[in-house]
Amino acid sequence: MTPPSKILPGPHRPELIRQEVLADILEATGERCPHQTALFLGGQRLSYHALNAQADQVAPGLSRGIDLLAVQVGFAKNSADTWDHSHHILS
Repeated sequence: MTPPSKILPGPHRPELIRQEVLADILEATGERCPHQTALFLGGQRLSYHALNAQADQVAPGLSRGIDLLAVQVGFAKNSADTWDHSHHILS
């Protein structure tokens, strides 16, 4: 017997597919509403402007290619293990 999938398929909507990446989306959101809260954890809040500024500081130090992808997977695994839904807001 096949275990149930954790992926919930939705309707096929190719018109929603865009050629953009998360960095583009966050930067555009920061330009549109820079003071709106992008992240909230515990008592800390980070605006889109501040998030973009911190990302700009970190980005030049990151290597490109397979090593960067491995780091992203590592972050995803770490987040999956420690995610607490009561402590986040993403606007």
